[in-house]
Amino acid sequence: MYPWRGGNSMTYAMTRYSILPFMFFVSLGCGDDKAAPIPVYDGGTSRDLALGSGGFGGTGGTGGMATQPTSDLGLIQPSDMGPSLDQGGTGGTGGTGGTAGTGGGGGVAGAPQTDAGSPGPQCGDGRVDVGEECDDGNTLEGDGCGAMCQREAACGDGIVDPGEACDDGNVIDGDGCSANCAREPRCGDGVRTVGEQCDDGNNVDGDGCSSACRNEPDPTCGNAIIEAGEACDDGNNLNGDGCSSDCQNEAPVVCGDGVQDAGEACDDGNNLNGDGCSARCEIEAEDPRCGDGVQDPNEGCDDGNNLNGDGCSADCAREGGQVILDDGQLGCVAISQCLADCADGDQNCTNACIATGTLLGQIRFNELRQCIVDSACVAGDDVDADCINENCAQEEEACFGASVEPAGIATCPELIECVEVCDDINCIRQCIQTGSEMGYELAYALDECVFDTNQCDSRDSDCAVDNCGAELTACFGQAVCGNGRRELGEDCDDGDRIDGNQCSNLCELNPFCGDGSQDAQEECDDGNQLDRDGCSPLCVLEPIVDLDQGQIDCRTLNTCLGDCADEDDVCIAACLAEASLVGETRLAALTDCVVQNQCTGAAGIDDVCLNENCREQYLACFGAQIYPRGQTGCEGLVACADQCVDTNCVRRCIGNSTERAFEVALALDQCVFDENNCPDRVGDCAQANCAVERLACFGLDQPACGDGRVDAGEACDDGNGVAGDGCTPDCQLENPACRDDLFEDNDASGQAFPIAPAQYRGLQICANDADWYRLDVCAGGTLTVALSFTHRSGDLDLELFESNAALDSLGSSSSLTDGEDVSWTNNTGQVESVFIYVDGFFDAENAYDMTVTIDDCGGAGNGANNGAAAGDVRLVGGVDESTGRVEVFLNGEWGTVCDDSFDLVDARVVCRQLGYRDAARVIDRFGGGDGPIYLDDVSCIGNEQRLVDCNSQGVGVHNCGHLEDVGVECQDIGGVDFGNVACMDDQFEDNDAIASAAPIFAGAFEDLMLCSLDADYYAVRVCPEGTVRALIDFDGIVGDLELELLGDNGASLDFSESIGDQEQVEWTNISGVDAVSYIHVYGFQDDEASYRLRVDVRGCF
Repeated sequence: MYPWRGGNSMTYAMTRYSILPFMFFVSLGCGDDKAAPIPVYDGGTSRDLALGSGGFGGTGGTGGMATQPTSDLGLIQPSDMGPSLDQGGTGGTGGTGGTAGTGGGGGVAGAPQTDAGSPGPQCGDGRVDVGEECDDGNTLEGDGCGAMCQREAACGDGIVDPGEACDDGNVIDGDGCSANCAREPRCGDGVRTVGEQCDDGNNVDGDGCSSACRNEPDPTCGNAIIEAGEACDDGNNLNGDGCSSDCQNEAPVVCGDGVQDAGEACDDGNNLNGDGCSARCEIEAEDPRCGDGVQDPNEGCDDGNNLNGDGCSADCAREGGQVILDDGQLGCVAISQCLADCADGDQNCTNACIATGTLLGQIRFNELRQCIVDSACVAGDDVDADCINENCAQEEEACFGASVEPAGIATCPELIECVEVCDDINCIRQCIQTGSEMGYELAYALDECVFDTNQCDSRDSDCAVDNCGAELTACFGQAVCGNGRRELGEDCDDGDRIDGNQCSNLCELNPFCGDGSQDAQEECDDGNQLDRDGCSPLCVLEPIVDLDQGQIDCRTLNTCLGDCADEDDVCIAACLAEASLVGETRLAALTDCVVQNQCTGAAGIDDVCLNENCREQYLACFGAQIYPRGQTGCEGLVACADQCVDTNCVRRCIGNSTERAFEVALALDQCVFDENNCPDRVGDCAQANCAVERLACFGLDQPACGDGRVDAGEACDDGNGVAGDGCTPDCQLENPACRDDLFEDNDASGQAFPIAPAQYRGLQICANDADWYRLDVCAGGTLTVALSFTHRSGDLDLELFESNAALDSLGSSSSLTDGEDVSWTNNTGQVESVFIYVDGFFDAENAYDMTVTIDDCGGAGNGANNGAAAGDVRLVGGVDESTGRVEVFLNGEWGTVCDDSFDLVDARVVCRQLGYRDAARVIDRFGGGDGPIYLDDVSCIGNEQRLVDCNSQGVGVHNCGHLEDVGVECQDIGGVDFGNVACMDDQFEDNDAIASAAPIFAGAFEDLMLCSLDADYYAVRVCPEGTVRALIDFDGIVGDLELELLGDNGASLDFSESIGDQEQVEWTNISGVDAVSYIHVYGFQDDEASYRLRVDVRGCF
């Protein structure tokens, strides 16, 4: 008897019902969270550039935007997270130029000069006189010759001045010393940087690292490197893949070229079926028959033989007994699974679990339980499985179904692949039936080790690799570097055998300068190879460089303009009147560069554009960044800053402090000076209003709750005495478990949860977590995302990304307030998919609400593709719009679908995606297409939202010609005329079944719509002991709607079917664990009406 059969199932049912004998767990492995940026700090630096549309001088003033600190005299200023600038407002109106001046009210006017004869030698006359090192004909600072005609330090003068790593007497890049006088990474400098496989400090070949900094292994076919004597090297030693086992080019195998290659049973020079040689170059049977290997419509299977006992019988019927569980069995299984989590003697939990099952499931479960009791099959805690098999076998099978036996040929990897796409037990049971006995035994052992014994998240997690190596090897074979799955003995596996990136061609971690991780030989690593940002391109700490007067003046002007309202000409003119010429000139140069290179947008300044085009102007205006790299604590940092009378002094104080000291001092000064306008940090005002911040900086003689340190007897200490933020006023945990919200797992871009514009409440960020969401933005539309949270409970950041491989940023917000908001306008001319990314600053965790809106979509031009988004379908070339060739929009263009294996189930997915009720028929060989053929061997389950979500050979993988382009005829279009108005889907469609229920949270949802022959489902998570209440309002004269609340197994928890204009349901979760309830809205006798939904969840944090 196999271990998954018969009597053992009841052991699970009575003690701990396990789904392992019936299913394999679906991997929900967490993706890598987006790495937080390495902070660099700049005390006193304005990180917001006040940019406007106006110019300088007589043309107009600059516009202001952000409020900036006006001085650094002893105050700790906000951190500079890099050259990220905010877009300013509209510039002021320029004045009329003076007689001999440079401009009007928007600029600085000159003064007429009077000729008083020939003066004697003086600085600024263009002649180098005695006592002068230079004379450039002016008395301006910052141009290489100062106001006193003394030489100013300048890159390219051949002298290594403070702040320069080198100076080779020129300003040319690429010679080892850059135009900015910074050391340039080069092959042979001993530091491995991006693009280098090695760097041994020389440029000599033959020592293992070549003169081009490439590894020099012994020539080996199969190492993914084309070496001497090789025409190709694809990283393996297999024949038949285009590159032979001895690394020579192979002629490609093409079915339909008239040449019978290895692996082809025939090749008649075409890709047509029905002519004796199929489109796959296989011999076709003259007449369809059982055993020919082709499953015909009247066959349940066809495995190419007429044998029994191999999963497909001699008459082509599936073997293995009843695989699909009915409603009663599914309900019985749900009850048993729930009971496994109940403590012994917990009758409330037991009752709640029984209530989760369907009515038929409850009946069958009670019948089985009564049979076991009547047959005396339980003695104490022991269950007699033989007794149950002898006396209650019929009740057991009625409750749990027949045991599933592997009766096919699927191997362990094939079984794993099959179950990973399943979302219910019946699908998994079908997968098991297709497996071989050995395949199932290996897969069962692997999942038992991964999920049951070690509680790992997924089969490819570090936990699984470290603890279940033997089981993984037994299932998948020995580790193969380059297959994209990290296996035993591998540090990483990025799916290629290419060196020079973070994962080497030997699947070992390959650290390099600029990867954002500080290695032992690096002083720093800020994830880039820019100079003058605190960490050099060679990962060496850069010295703290004082600001020159021009940079100080530029900052001062920018700060002043930032305080001006848009078009406040008086304020702008006052700022310019106080500005120095050099400060104004540098800010103007930066402004012009940003505008000319189009580095501004709705989301502000584009950092990448700024670094590529305007980095020198930015640094000339604001100076090099600094960040804390010393040992001074907060109290020492404050004392140091108190002695300062200029910005450079404060910068040096910050540079000599620790990162933590700077953060604490910054919070203290913001509380004291910005929020409460206290005169100092030590007086009554500061003590009354900033006690927590003072405590964090200055400390106490004795440990105390609220000092920000977790001392003996404390479970937490969040530095305040406030309740409701996770840590009580007496420093005990309020809510020790940070609960995932309904959108989890959405921890990586590849797991981004698709949403629509709406308000989402009760979302949650946990430590080491990130939330990703995805939605489409119409051409011309403006997406706005706003977060709302309590900043003191945990600081959250917000960013928008393009959905491309590079994840290009579209805008970000990382303020120190109780909210973040970012907007982006889609000017691409087509629908774009956008990622929303929410993360906790330094792994902060917090609850938050999110509001998503998209404006200005109406009438936006969508170009030739009419706004098509990736995965859209259309019908082309038919007699009407409900009939035609199926085309899919991918990679920016429309392509066709091959008719191989395409059946009515696949057609229904296409028609539903287009808004039709159903598919009437499939039209094979509709043909007539051009362009790419995207899909072949499509196989839909039937509940997919889009055709591209169905199984296929893969995008672009096919063996078809356009003669085989499939067509479809749809019927009964979904829009139903209601008077003169079509019943339109609302924002939550398609939510027509529990499987596609829209996840929502407590709140009010307006303008919802229920159409005829439709149903709306919403999913709401309810905590233990929490109560969910749902209420709908509608006009009963227009249409009578009904409301029901369902359990996560579909069982009814409450319903309301009145004849009024309102329905209400309510349910309390007494199961002891988090539960998902489903709100079901439907029309009486298929009525349709608009409605408002209000949801309230009480008793949950």
